[in-house]
Amino acid sequence: MPVYNREKYVREAVESVLNQTFENFEFLIIDDGSEDQTDNILRSFSDARIRLISHSQNKGIAQRMNEGLALARGECLAIMNSDDIAFPERIEKQVAYLDQNPDIGAVASTAILIDAEGRTLSRVWEAEKNSISYKEITKTMKRVCCICNPTTMVRTKILKRYRFNEKLPNFGEDYEMWLHFCSDKNLIYKFSEPLLKYREHSKSERSLHKRGCIKRAQQLRIKTKTLFLLRRLGKFGWNNYATAIFLELQKDVFVWIKYCLQDAFSRIAGSFQFSKTDEKSPRKKRLKKL
Repeated sequence: MPVYNREKYVREAVESVLNQTFENFEFLIIDDGSEDQTDNILRSFSDARIRLISHSQNKGIAQRMNEGLALARGECLAIMNSDDIAFPERIEKQVAYLDQNPDIGAVASTAILIDAEGRTLSRVWEAEKNSISYKEITKTMKRVCCICNPTTMVRTKILKRYRFNEKLPNFGEDYEMWLHFCSDKNLIYKFSEPLLKYREHSKSERSLHKRGCIKRAQQLRIKTKTLFLLRRLGKFGWNNYATAIFLELQKDVFVWIKYCLQDAFSRIAGSFQFSKTDEKSPRKKRLKKL
């Protein structure tokens, strides 16, 4: 569980993990240079299962997730946010399912959305709730993320093949990792019942996404389709060739798309400006009729 400046929520998050019906686990917490009382709150717990790593500098959630992955010692790794609340039976149900199904690489669940004060929200995360089966998940992931990261538990040996993108310190690192996970055809099972309360507030990840990460989300959607396409090409022995082309052209494609959009918007803006400054021209009248 990476944490940064969560003095208001971290105690409840930690207690929800310590109160699990499944008790045999190590609770790895990484404080990413918190400047409030978060570190003092974490140190107030005396539970021997807690392994606290404190840092003086803030490096972002992606880097701390990778650090936690490197330090993980268990067979399975459950991801947890420092402002969410896990249901008491979450770990027990997820461990049992992975034990009974060795072909499954990861499990997740749906989540209940709550606000900053812990009140249940009437709305739901539609993509996450409506994509339960493996087929539905892989289909939806091509256009939007439908895996609630803090509800997941992954086999550690599989998760260590992947890394969270540290160039995305505040948003999208989980989506991108799950894209690679799914494109490699690792099986994932999702519980239809909620096993976590997911908190939305001004500093939560979903709120950051809504406020300013649309561009990155679009890039990730393009990358998703490309990854799944490369997987299909790989069946015909074209994987290395296609991957090389993708890596070479990826940046150029984004630059080209950006140029086209900028050019289109400049033309539209120019047309509006022309119409506004030439109010008496016959051309404007024709445009109005159109």
